[in-house]
Amino acid sequence: MVKNTLAAVAVFLLLGAAAYASFFIAPTDAKQGLIYRILFFHVSSAWTGLTAFFICFVGNLMYVWRREPRWDWLGISAAEVGLAFTTVVLVTGPIWAHPVWGIWWTWDARLTSTFVLWLLYVFLRPAPHAGGRTGPPRTIQRVIRDFCVP
Repeated sequence: MVKNTLAAVAVFLLLGAAAYASFFIAPTDAKQGLIYRILFFHVSSAWTGLTAFFICFVGNLMYVWRREPRWDWLGISAAEVGLAFTTVVLVTGPIWAHPVWGIWWTWDARLTSTFVLWLLYVFLRPAPHAGGRTGPPRTIQRVIRDFCVP
C-alpha cells in the first residue's frame, strides 16, 4: 500500500513538473506563438490513446484465446482510456489547427482515420446491461475493430 502511494505521488509530481515546464519554461515559438503549447497535451494524448488501443487489442486477443474474464476486463478498460484520450486529441487538434492552418478541420487521411477510429470505439462499446462482459463473438468484433487503429 505504501509503495503504491509513493508511486502515485511520484507520478503526480512528475506530471506537475511537466505541466509547469510546458507553460513557463518552454520558450514561445516564433511562428505559432502561444498556441503551440497545446501540442504538449495533444501529442501526449495521442500517444497515450494509441498505447491504450494496443493494450485493448492484446486484451481482446487474449480473451478470445484464453477465455479468462480478466483479459476481457483489460480490453474493455483500455478501450475506455483510449477513447478518452482520443477525444482529447480530436478536441485539441482543431483548436491548434485553426490559428496555424486557418481551418478547423481538413479531411486528411490521418485525421479522418482517427475520427473513424473514435466513432468505432464509441459505437462498438460493450452494453452496460451486460455487466461489461460480452462473450467471444462480440470480442472477435472488437479485435476486428482494433485493426482500424491508424
